[in-house]
Amino acid sequence: ATIDKTGWYLNTISCDTNGMSSFKICATAMATSNGDFDSNVALSQTLTIIKATPKILQYPQINLTGTTTASTLVYGQTYTITPDPSDTSQISTITSNTDTNPSPNINYTSSDNTIAKISGITVTIVGIGHFQILVTVSPTTNYNQILQSPSPQIYNTIQATPTITSFPTIPQSFVYAATPFTIPSTITTTNNDNPGPIISYSSSNSNATISSNTITVTGIGNFQILVTIHETQNFSEKIYTYPSPTTYYQTLLA
Repeated sequence: ATIDKTGWYLNTISCDTNGMSSFKICATAMATSNGDFDSNVALSQTLTIIKATPKILQYPQINLTGTTTASTLVYGQTYTITPDPSDTSQISTITSNTDTNPSPNINYTSSDNTIAKISGITVTIVGIGHFQILVTVSPTTNYNQILQSPSPQIYNTIQATPTITSFPTIPQSFVYAATPFTIPSTITTTNNDNPGPIISYSSSNSNATISSNTITVTGIGNFQILVTIHETQNFSEKIYTYPSPTTYYQTLLA
């Protein structure tokens, strides 16, 4: 400890140095010039220095771009946190960076690892629900630790929209009264839930019926196949149109 003696009539000094320790104040009264009083030395009670408790200056946040909000973090996506925990001066009130009091280690974790996982400054959404970013500041020589302090912002996650990554080859025309056509079961999607999604087929009009995955022509003209990827835990329902939203399969007379 150090003592500022400005304004004191006594010569006060510290009997110890800066750092985590205990010390006494040594007060020396000087002898008066007229000889009425001799000099004397007094020691204070032992004073103990304890670690300071740091505060969080700035809680980390997820970078939100475009239409993404704190309530629309999508399953399977990754996001970036700022500030970087290596920039300790932005995060906590521990500003010393010396050999006797080095800067702390700071890391981020998720309040619920079944919803979001955090590695460094990267957040990966692994479930549907909500979570907060927890900040841990390691203890240093002169400061206590901060253990898993939650950020005020609560983040909510939503289901991802599945896409079709491959669709079986289907003829562009069908003959009326011909043998029904069976759609091959080779369709794949980005839905990686376990169990995976139920996929169902339907016809866009009465020129064809689809039962399970079997197409039967019932009229002359055209139709489209509506492919429904049904909702699962982490993926929403989505309907796709084949051959495309603006093109059709043809039905012909025998």
